[in-house]
Amino acid sequence: MIDKQSEFIESLFNTISNDPTMSADLKIALLRLQLPIHKLSLSDPHFISNPKHPARNVLSISKKISVLAKNNATVIKKTVYILSELFNSAPNINKFSATNQQLEKLAASLHIKSPDISSSNPSNTSDYKQIIAVRIKHCIQGYDIPSPCQDLVLKLWPVALFQLLKAHGEGSKQWCSSINLYCELLDSIQTVSDSNQYVRLKENFIKIARKNNNFLLLYNQNEPVEIAIKSLIIHFNNLLKASDFCDSNTIKTDRKSVLNKISSLPAAIKPGVWCEIYIDDITPHRRLRLSFINMDTGRLVFVNRKGIKKLEKDAADFTAELNRGLSKLYKHDTLFTKPSNKTEFKKIG
Repeated sequence: MIDKQSEFIESLFNTISNDPTMSADLKIALLRLQLPIHKLSLSDPHFISNPKHPARNVLSISKKISVLAKNNATVIKKTVYILSELFNSAPNINKFSATNQQLEKLAASLHIKSPDISSSNPSNTSDYKQIIAVRIKHCIQGYDIPSPCQDLVLKLWPVALFQLLKAHGEGSKQWCSSINLYCELLDSIQTVSDSNQYVRLKENFIKIARKNNNFLLLYNQNEPVEIAIKSLIIHFNNLLKASDFCDSNTIKTDRKSVLNKISSLPAAIKPGVWCEIYIDDITPHRRLRLSFINMDTGRLVFVNRKGIKKLEKDAADFTAELNRGLSKLYKHDTLFTKPSNKTEFKKIG
């Protein structure tokens, strides 16, 4: 469930990050809300299911204001000021509700009657195609697209996303859900690299194929979808057969190793702490905040001061770096209190 929420939130903020029409100041302000919204979602089971959730509505109304204000500097400045009340790392739902009210008042002053996403949609076909191209390029970056899946990933899916974008817009629940499904597909067609991935694929590959089939049939002809889904299932079976992680004892051992990785972390390493992160012997260290510990993979997710994801580390590797003094944990007083005149500063990349 946590992974599903994280993917959903990441898709929301990826949409903002890749929006070429939004002003830089407003985009930065909204991206700073990624960590607060992620923390809020962990305690709110209705975050994904409720499209009118105050935290999600903040993003929707802000984007609407950006479109209709046409980068008016005064309006953008007011919007950023209103959003600044949420920059605290753990605002509650009441603060998001209060911010919604202020944004709605500002929207009303710009003659926005309601946060209807249709008015912020692109105006012509070329705009839609540009948005789809940027989104597809962003999603597939770093992924291998196997030959049996290329028609599915690079032809049928873009057609479906184009039609869905025209009908519902980028900020809609339908758009976010479809992007999540697309990213799930990309993850599933990669070579199996560990036993956890093997188990997930074995348990879910038919479900993934069925969901893709049902979605793509809404926007494509039956025959090409049927051919592509058959090729996908064949590819899944080949991945499972070729995997070295099909032995049950190997799976149990690997799961235990993930728990051992996490348990080896020092007690002070928990979400919210700031660390000086070792990259390599050439690249300068990075000063980042630990945002999330993935209990399934043993990976640590680090973000910058704006709440934007910058780095992932394996828990065992990070523990080893801490023990060797390559990476280190910052004490709260050292990082946030006013330093004395004798304090020496070290530039961190």
